[in-house]
Amino acid sequence: GAGTISSDGGMTNALSHLSELSNSILTLNGSTTLTNINPGGTFTLGPAALNLNSASLTIGGAVNNTAGSAISLGNLSTLTIGGALANSEGSGVFLNGTGDRMTVTGQFSNSGSVSLHGNSESVTAGSFDNGLGGTFTVAGSNGSVIVTNAATNEGTLALNATGDTLSAASFDNAASGILTMDGLSQIG
Repeated sequence: GAGTISSDGGMTNALSHLSELSNSILTLNGSTTLTNINPGGTFTLGPAALNLNSASLTIGGAVNNTAGSAISLGNLSTLTIGGALANSEGSGVFLNGTGDRMTVTGQFSNSGSVSLHGNSESVTAGSFDNGLGGTFTVAGSNGSVIVTNAATNEGTLALNATGDTLSAASFDNAASGILTMDGLSQIG
């Protein structure tokens, strides 16, 4: 059902078996730390909003961010996903503060919109596929995208500010891929 879940401090494991957030908003503020939501399973947002503000969240399995959903981080927030992240067409992942960190241990596949707006934001993934129609923008300075294995761009990938980097074991910009870079950004 529809609703809002909000925490402004230490959180218990009350949500540890949460497997879906639908027509709802989950907001974690302040020093809230929530660990191991749905370990080994798939956590589905659809449609829903997951907001972290100076908070830390660990999801133990995969995440399916469906159309109409948004994941937003701000003010030194940390999101760790213990599996893959599928960001579907019509959904978004937004790192809006300074120093926000998102780690996806599996594949990060994007067909929606991803933006790193604050300075020194980072996304780390096991592998990365910015699919056809996907947009991935690093707009704040010194943003980083770190991919342990292969990274592929079939959509639009932009490193727009000074010091933005994409590092991967291999990088393939497909024929459909549009890659734009600020003069001081780099892929390595």
